[in-house]
Amino acid sequence: MEQNLTPQEPQVVIQGTNLRASIPQSLFNSLPMMLRMEISQASIVNCTVETKTKLTNDVMRLLQVRDKNEGMAKDWLLFLSTTPKFNNLAPGEIYEAFKMAMARELLDADGKEINLLPELSINTTSKVLISYFEWKKTNPEYQDGKKTLLSLNNPSGPTQEEKLQIRLDFLKSVFDDLNKNGKSTDAWLLYDDIKDKLIQTNEQKKNIYKQQEFLYIRELKYDAEKNKGRRSYTELLESAQNMKSNGKYIPVVQNRCKAIMVCDYLMQFKNDFEQFKKAING
Repeated sequence: MEQNLTPQEPQVVIQGTNLRASIPQSLFNSLPMMLRMEISQASIVNCTVETKTKLTNDVMRLLQVRDKNEGMAKDWLLFLSTTPKFNNLAPGEIYEAFKMAMARELLDADGKEINLLPELSINTTSKVLISYFEWKKTNPEYQDGKKTLLSLNNPSGPTQEEKLQIRLDFLKSVFDDLNKNGKSTDAWLLYDDIKDKLIQTNEQKKNIYKQQEFLYIRELKYDAEKNKGRRSYTELLESAQNMKSNGKYIPVVQNRCKAIMVCDYLMQFKNDFEQFKKAING
């Protein structure tokens, strides 16, 4: 059953943690929409049949599904409800993630648009929701809101034990990405931990940067062409081109290069998580 947030101070569980906090309505209203849904709605595995049916119908309308059949809808809901990676998502999050994918605000692991067909495709749903998880990791407004909620439960910040667990969870996510995809877009965050172990020469680093700079600007050109009339895409391209012309490093490209170098080094430890941790933590 959906949690009913009262105008006073609703008690909500902060998803992904063991924390429960009392949130004043004014603070709740100031949080990003995705975070409000995450903490106020029952997850897809626990919500009512009526809510699941409404979600299915809403997504089918969004995708303009013409051949609506009960079997397809049941399989789709069963997949969402029984997949641990996805079944803690709120129905509102799932719908909004599809809207973001439709607006080309979510890209797949290769930085490409997600091809949305007029059907409830389980494969496409996985791509959309995985991209949504990545968006949550990097969206500053969402992350700031999450920090605010965590501070309600622990004003002094995370305990040392919590910090260690956060670190362990992050290392495990990079380890899993390497084993599944052969790369991790988040691996650049480990660069400072292991940069002394990396063996690339300055010349090799320059070559990696030039290659990634070329690919990045090509991606931006493609996006700007595909989204004519949307100023944000043009501004991204112009900013990157100006930085290149002025001999400045593009932060996104730098992080991609760091991720590549870190992954190249860590691939030798991808078969043993304990060795993987030691390679990073020393």
